[in-house]
Amino acid sequence: MPDSHLLPYVREVFNLKDGGALGLDFLFPEHYDDESVVVYILPGLTSHSQTCYVKTLVLSIISAGGIAVVHNHRGLGGVPLKNARLYSASNFDDAREVAGYLNQRFPLRRKIVIGTSMGAMVMSKYLATHPEEGKRSFVAALAISSIWDAIKGIESLEKPFINRYIINSAITQNVLEIAVKYKETIQVRDCIDYKKVLNCSNVRDFDAFFTAPSFGHKSAEDYYRDATTLDTISNFSIPVFALNAEDDPFSPGYALPISQAEAAGSNFALITTTRGGHLGYLEGVFPLRRTTHFMERFVAEFVRAIQQSDKAFL
Repeated sequence: MPDSHLLPYVREVFNLKDGGALGLDFLFPEHYDDESVVVYILPGLTSHSQTCYVKTLVLSIISAGGIAVVHNHRGLGGVPLKNARLYSASNFDDAREVAGYLNQRFPLRRKIVIGTSMGAMVMSKYLATHPEEGKRSFVAALAISSIWDAIKGIESLEKPFINRYIINSAITQNVLEIAVKYKETIQVRDCIDYKKVLNCSNVRDFDAFFTAPSFGHKSAEDYYRDATTLDTISNFSIPVFALNAEDDPFSPGYALPISQAEAAGSNFALITTTRGGHLGYLEGVFPLRRTTHFMERFVAEFVRAIQQSDKAFL
């Protein structure tokens, strides 16, 4: 879907307890009833509600009869940064507040949460850290292209050639643009040295000089350890499904939580594909001519399955 095609969301500016704010974008299907589920979407690192893949996921949810709610991270999606704090893969405070709000707004509707990339990391850490609270908020979850082991993920991004010089560089440029945009607001914090931040040439350096100190971590490695959820998957109290491609440069096949999915009594199911990359899963000889691919169909079927399931089961 082209970037110029904007979805007609209903925007709510959600004020956070620490003085910050983020945008919640709602899109309702033309016809919905009491069985329609609310689908809370946590996008990736620099994505927002009008990012191409987010829009196609939203349309898939709407086609399945669900109500879509997109979380626009602080400073993204047209909501200006109100205080000197952005977001990270290891911090779920904002998502936790929004989950509580959705419970209040839709007390009788079943809700599911879908996280993509960094959003899936945030979602997973929230569900693993507060399993009972998560159970009260959501009946099921879906993690798409999550980075389950952040240390192996960053090491993969540093491998030549494409990973290091194309993907890593592009991500670094994207996060630097956000840091520069909000420099006047953020630089009041003594823990951030903007001279070092602006000289960053890769993701690890940016996390070392910006993300890690912003959230009280001693180093980038400390931050990556905190963002890793491999050892806490067993805490999931609701069914959590994961879709990962083995050729994902952010989370390669050897770093996937296969043993956690195979564990007896696990609430975690891992679906892997040989190809698909990171949030790609494109199909066909001429994939750009298609509006939907495997990921969109998967999400639509997931939402339909939840809506058609016995409430006593979920």
